[in-house]
Amino acid sequence: MPQGLQIWDASGNLILDTSTRLGRVLGWTDIGGYPYSGSIVLPTIESGAQVFVTVYNPNSIVTPYWASIYVAVVAGNIDWSVDVASFGEGTLRLIYGVY
Repeated sequence: MPQGLQIWDASGNLILDTSTRLGRVLGWTDIGGYPYSGSIVLPTIESGAQVFVTVYNPNSIVTPYWASIYVAVVAGNIDWSVDVASFGEGTLRLIYGVY
């Protein structure tokens, strides 16, 4: 029997199983100005590692705009770029982590 947290929906479908995979946030950084692209140095990340990166506008009072962005993992770096048109003006917050 698996160990850890398991959650099912009302129909009996398994929707979370921590014995298989669960994401972990490693950090966040505020980004601003054109171009919305860059690199995060994480020496413990191997090339091809499974990571997630998301970005949102923390200044949006009514509705924060969430979206995924282009991401590549190469030799300890997470390289990323954002489509600026999706977010409008101002500083964006980039959140990153691993699975």
